[in-house]
Amino acid sequence: MQQLELECEGCGEPTLHDVLKAQTSQKRGFHFQGTVRCGECGATRHAEIREAPPLELELRLSEGGETVRDKLLAEPGDRLQVGELLAHARGPLEVTALELGARRGTASTRRVEQAEARERPIVWARLVTTVRVRFAVHTGHETLSLKQELPPETELAVEMVMQLEGRAAVIEALHLHGGRRVTKAAAWDLKRVTCRWKRDGRRTGGRERDGRGRRGESQRRPRTSAERSNEARRRLSRRPGEGDRHEGRGRRKG
Repeated sequence: MQQLELECEGCGEPTLHDVLKAQTSQKRGFHFQGTVRCGECGATRHAEIREAPPLELELRLSEGGETVRDKLLAEPGDRLQVGELLAHARGPLEVTALELGARRGTASTRRVEQAEARERPIVWARLVTTVRVRFAVHTGHETLSLKQELPPETELAVEMVMQLEGRAAVIEALHLHGGRRVTKAAAWDLKRVTCRWKRDGRRTGGRERDGRGRRGESQRRPRTSAERSNEARRRLSRRPGEGDRHEGRGRRKG
């Protein structure tokens, strides 16, 4: 079933909606009309989406020590920012600079930290091979902040086990750059990953080790050979029929 991410009035945030009935057109941009159902609260409503056709921005891509000219598609209302990761046919890109003024017939240009796509900036970027993902590990007493380099398209999911600093950690939550919390996402979309350390699975007698053998019991001192000999002599000196008041307690007779 097709899904769209739309703002849900009941949930108060963007959520995935199942498309129950739809009419679409792409003659001048994208036009959608149809009935959708929120995947979180189940509310059903009519939705209409109108999007202008994408813009073709000039792209200067650093690749193998050279600068390659290409095109980057963006929606008119998109805000581009230096350091942002973008999707492209060549692979994930990191914006390294934004240049305004070159398409306005002027000789001077200026570099900016951010710009809207409708301003038609020249986008300078580089191909990304890894992204740095920030992990917040809750230990009960404090929160450790760790970072790890991952391929951009690495998929992470809640309850997935990760190796951090040589230890196993369980993912509890994934937070996107926009602040939304999801259960599955690619590494390059993530702002923060919340985790907890995975408990040691080693067990003794069906219970976890606590350094003392079985839980709640202290380890007994091994008996010496003299103590074992004395115990054997006591057993042999007992009269026939006399039960061991400790060892035989609770046993069935004959």
